[in-house]
Amino acid sequence: MSRVGHSALTAEALRSRGLECLGFVIWSWPDNPDLAMQTNLQDLASVTGASLLGRVPADAGSMDRVAFQASAAGWISIT
Repeated sequence: MSRVGHSALTAEALRSRGLECLGFVIWSWPDNPDLAMQTNLQDLASVTGASLLGRVPADAGSMDRVAFQASAAGWISIT
């Protein structure tokens, strides 16, 4: 199942419980996403009814704490 499929199921589960999905953050986003990933990203909002809030790079888990904290603010945008 694609990330969009998982996200759609998550949004539906939240709605069925009376909760609002404010948006999604995608973890492990590659530097060079393939066509399928790019398409999924474009479809995310229409399929889930929620916006994309950010993308965490694929290498984030290997960063040391200082580098992670210095970079993290640029990965997510909540407006």
